[in-house]
Amino acid sequence: VKQRGYITDELTDYAVDWLSRQQNDRAFFLNLSHKAVHANFTPAARNQGRYADADHSFLPTGKQSTAQNNAPRWVRDQRNSWHGIDFFYASDRKMSDYLRDYFAALSAVDDSVGALWSYLEANDLADETMVVFYSDNGFLIGDHGLIDKRNAYEGSVRVPMVVTAPGKIPAGSTNDAMVRNLDLAPTFLEVAGAELPPQFEGESWWQLATGELALDDWNEPDFVYEYFWEWSFPMTPTTFAIQRGPLKYIQYHGIWDLEELYDVDADPLEIHNLINDPEYYQDRQTLRHALYEQLENRTGNHAVPFHARLAEGINLRDENGTTAAPFPDAWKVKPNRPDRLNGLLPDTPEKKRYLDAGKPYLPWLIDRSDSNVEP
Repeated sequence: VKQRGYITDELTDYAVDWLSRQQNDRAFFLNLSHKAVHANFTPAARNQGRYADADHSFLPTGKQSTAQNNAPRWVRDQRNSWHGIDFFYASDRKMSDYLRDYFAALSAVDDSVGALWSYLEANDLADETMVVFYSDNGFLIGDHGLIDKRNAYEGSVRVPMVVTAPGKIPAGSTNDAMVRNLDLAPTFLEVAGAELPPQFEGESWWQLATGELALDDWNEPDFVYEYFWEWSFPMTPTTFAIQRGPLKYIQYHGIWDLEELYDVDADPLEIHNLINDPEYYQDRQTLRHALYEQLENRTGNHAVPFHARLAEGINLRDENGTTAAPFPDAWKVKPNRPDRLNGLLPDTPEKKRYLDAGKPYLPWLIDRSDSNVEP
C-alpha cells in the first residue's frame, strides 16, 4: 500500500476503517502498532514545535555510572558512542532537543488513541471492549550515560501498560504486579474464552486485573531478558538478565566485564551494583542458576545466534570525548596469590565461609574426614 500522508494518522484511519467493517455482534481483535517514536522522530505538521518550551531539567546524566558504583566497563565506554549520551548518533545534538521531536511525534499517537476511543463510543462499543495501551520497549535518555533500548536496565525494559475494560477492571485502579509482554496473548485468549496453546509460555493476568486474584496470590513469574550482540552496533554486548521479585541479575556473554545485581525497589535507578556485596552472595548464585535454566530452548540447548557480518559496524567516538574505562581495581592484583583460582570455583556456602574468614579457598586441600569442616 502506498503511503499517502503522515503514517501515524494513516495507520489510525486503516484501523478505524477495519473496525467499521466488523459485525457488532461478533468479537473482534485489533492490534494497532505505531512506529511514531522510532528514531528518527518526525512530528506531524500540526505538532511541530509543540514542546519548544518544555522543561527538560529532569533528564538523567548517567554520572553515577562509575567504577566506585561497580558500573561495567562497557557501560562507561558506551557513553562516548552511537548509543551513548555524549555522542549519540555521532552528533552534537542535545537530548533536550531530541526529546522535543520525540514528544511531538508521540502526540500523534495520543490523537490515534482518541480517534479509536471516539469510534468505540459513537458505536456503543466502549462499554464492552477491552483496550490496552502498551509499548514494546523503553528508551534510555541518558540513564547510565546511555541512550536506546539494547540493555536490561529499567529505562529499557520497563514499559507503560494502561488497560480499560468497563465493568470488569475497576476504574482508576493501579496494580504493582510485574507482567511481561509474553503474558499479553494468554490474557487476551482468556478474555475471549479461547484455549491457551500448549507452547505458550506466558501467564494470563486477567483475574489479577479484575481483582478476582489478590496480588499476594499472584504467582509472579520471573522476567527473563535476552539481547544478542549486533555487529552493526558493536558497543553493546550480548546480555542475559533475570528479575525475581525486586532483585535483577545481569550477565554478559563474550566480554570481559562485571556482572550486575540490583534491588530495583530500593535502587530503581540501578546505581549501586550489588554483585560483590556479601549480603547477596546466595541470591547471586540462585539467580545465576535460574537464568541458565530459563534460557534453555525447546531442544534443551543454550545457543547464541549471530548473523553474517557485512561491514565493520558503527565504531565512531567523539575524538575529544572520554577514553576507554579501566578495569575494576579489585581485578588488579600482585602475582602468585594463593586465591587466584577463586574465580573458577563455584560460589558455594563453603567457599563463602572461607572468604569471610579471610582464607584462600582450596577445596582439594580440605580434609573432609571431619563432617564439620570449618575454615
